Amino acid sequence: ALAHFVFIFCGSSFMILSGLAMYGENNPGGFSSVLTGWMIPLFGGSYTLHFAHHLMAWIFPFYLVLHLYAVFRHDIVDRTSVTSSIVTGYKHKVEEEPA
Repeated sequence: ALAHFVFIFCGSSFMILSGLAMYGENNPGGFSSVLTGWMIPLFGGSYTLHFAHHLMAWIFPFYLVLHLYAVFRHDIVDRTSVTSSIVTGYKHKVEEEPA
């Protein structure tokens, strides 16, 4: 849960700051340029920052799909019905098969 939070928090913060830095290029003396203009030289130019921003924008949906797959697979394989109870509102007690 901590890794998920750190990824989402850091990724979202990066997306916001890099978006403001690229937006600030339109008005070099403006608020967003002054606030986040340091990011463009840090990344070696506008193109590199744009690429990193675009890459992170694509990582988010891939992470979402993989996360949902892992959650539902865990629910099915472990037979805990925790995820199913979120959807249905009922937690089913699964009987263990005799060995």
